[in-house]
Amino acid sequence: DYFITFRHSLNLIKGNGLVYNEGERVHGFTSPLGVLLPAALGWVLGASTFEPTLIAFRVVSIATFAASVALLAAAMRRTGETVFSAALLGVLLSFEPKAVAFSINGMETAFVLFFMALGFYATTLATSRSVWLLAVSWAGLMYSRPDGCIAAFAILLGNVVWAQGPRRQVVAISAKALCLSVLMYLPWLVAASVYYGSPVPHTVLAKAAHTS
Repeated sequence: DYFITFRHSLNLIKGNGLVYNEGERVHGFTSPLGVLLPAALGWVLGASTFEPTLIAFRVVSIATFAASVALLAAAMRRTGETVFSAALLGVLLSFEPKAVAFSINGMETAFVLFFMALGFYATTLATSRSVWLLAVSWAGLMYSRPDGCIAAFAILLGNVVWAQGPRRQVVAISAKALCLSVLMYLPWLVAASVYYGSPVPHTVLAKAAHTS
């Protein structure tokens, strides 16, 4: 997946557009973050091959994965769990094979985990501050994966069902956060629609058509 995506990134760096083949506007990647961040790293490093960018992307992903663990541990502590429980969660997540492997092989997994963890942490606050954190969480999930809306909806639903505070206040916070997250994701939605003719990756459309 990384090599397919990075070819888009490399074409963008070279000025050929965010495409796999020059002149063909095919939306051939699934993660906006997964293609734009390597492009930015490659541009900064002046990379013309995959190795320097992949190494840099791995470093960023590892730091993001670590931040996810820290956020989840902080969320557990805020809900009254013990230090031992929070530490155990960190150990279990750090040794979860797929999460670790996918986070260091060039995929967007670390970012999905980070924005989910941020969403969980935000639900423990139940204050006006959590509006922005939830909005960043939900928009970030969409920038990480096109199906990020499923995880975002799960966090939203859980936030309302298991409200950490007056339910009316939690519903109001969630509604504001949802509106903000839509505004944050809107630039990519519009840009992809105009550039590729569809905000949904062509890879997803192709798989759906094949399944049908």
